[in-house]
Amino acid sequence: NQKPARARGLPATSRDVIRLTMEKDAAGRWSCPVLNKPFGDYSKIVAVDLRDGTANVYSYEAVEELNLKAKNYEDLISGKAFDRRKDLIVLQDPKDEVFEKLRDINNFAYVKRMREEGETTTAGGGGSGSNVKMSVTATRVMDQLKESKKKRALEEKEDAKKKKKRAKERNEDTDDPPNDDDDDTFITTEEVNGTKMTTGRCSGSLTCSTMGISHGNDSRRATSEEILSARFLAMKKLKKKGYVRLVTNKGDIDVELHCDIVPRTTTNFLGLASQGFYDGSVFHRSIKNFMIQGGKPAKKREERSVWGSAPFADEFDDRLKHDDRGVVSMANAGPGTNKCQFFITFKSCAHLDRKHSVFGKVINGFDALKAMEEVPTLSLQDDVPVRKIKIKSIQVLVNPAAEAEESEKERIRQVRKENERLRLERKALALGRSNATNHQSMLDSGDIVESKEGSMPAVGKYLPKNALHNLIQDSGGSKNRADNSGQTTILNPVPAAPILRPSAPQNRKMGFGDFSSW
Repeated sequence: NQKPARARGLPATSRDVIRLTMEKDAAGRWSCPVLNKPFGDYSKIVAVDLRDGTANVYSYEAVEELNLKAKNYEDLISGKAFDRRKDLIVLQDPKDEVFEKLRDINNFAYVKRMREEGETTTAGGGGSGSNVKMSVTATRVMDQLKESKKKRALEEKEDAKKKKKRAKERNEDTDDPPNDDDDDTFITTEEVNGTKMTTGRCSGSLTCSTMGISHGNDSRRATSEEILSARFLAMKKLKKKGYVRLVTNKGDIDVELHCDIVPRTTTNFLGLASQGFYDGSVFHRSIKNFMIQGGKPAKKREERSVWGSAPFADEFDDRLKHDDRGVVSMANAGPGTNKCQFFITFKSCAHLDRKHSVFGKVINGFDALKAMEEVPTLSLQDDVPVRKIKIKSIQVLVNPAAEAEESEKERIRQVRKENERLRLERKALALGRSNATNHQSMLDSGDIVESKEGSMPAVGKYLPKNALHNLIQDSGGSKNRADNSGQTTILNPVPAAPILRPSAPQNRKMGFGDFSSW
């Protein structure tokens, strides 16, 4: 606590600092030790200076009733005498606006002085504008923040350039302004999983006065996770395994990937391998009779997945276990932290089940795997191989992820065509027009047929004569009448339904009788 004189900028020493003794209630809130009443934002709080560098904190209500009104100027806890004018320190008084303004740290003299110095230095083109000496750790953190801020600004600038370039390429042959809705990447939830979900603008404009008025329930754009989930489902339905070849300095290793069981993990591995991400990397960790770990990017590049720097979730399946030599699994730093690193087992490791995602197995190249295992490490504590075990390249032989992606795009195109066809049919029916197929089906059903002029459909019992010619011939004794326009009116009334009369009631004898029928 600082006395008001110190807060105004006067010199202060360590003797001027007073240590406050405060109490907490059972809920952990600061409270008055006498009234057991917790302090709030509107409580008047005072402290009694004991002249020994400490002060006891009370509610002003307790001091007023037990000390000031009773003229008992002794501390309520220690019993030491105090001066009501010099030793009574007001810590908080919501009713005193001037005092509360003095308590605001932004109004302290040294804060004002630092602010003025900072503004002067900044105006003169100086540095940070602060004369506060930071520790080594704080300086390093601030430097990292500045670097990350610069990096983020450069990335945003690059993204803006890429978006501008794509928009220019998309609209180079047209004068229309760019529209994201016209892009092939705009995929709705109905096209992805068959569930129609709207943007919510229509209902929001009905209930919220701050939103603009909207009259249409536009379909919501599918999220990247929804699109990936549909693609992974297509991979499972495809029921195909993936195959890659690891070309190393110890030999080639052929790996079978379980794309039909763990599509997310295999898509990540196949995507990184297709991009050449693993080319030139090394197996940086090897433990004999356990496993060898690799996938760490070369040239000190940042670890990432095929979808970016964010990690992706684990994929576990009871059919895939660390139960043999040559099992390929993801390395991680905990649940849901998979990126690019993987390992190959030298023996069964049951304790890794449901902790690391198994996504493949070695089917050929066990001699190369044995040669890797025989490379010694620097020491028992250090798992780094003495000689580099390098991945020259990874050749993708069979890629079900790419096939599933193409099949999913084709499925979405077919869904769009079908939706467009249904939309045009509904529009035609609403305008009273239809195509030839619908004309024929409606003519066969006898509901709607074209009139003689062919402009508007004839509805009801007035039908063209030629349309009902065969029907009239087959009816034989039907009575009909033709007018001068060629229209035929069927005069036969619809046969009335037969009238069912109730039968005469039968006299039945009611009684118990002799109970023989029971």
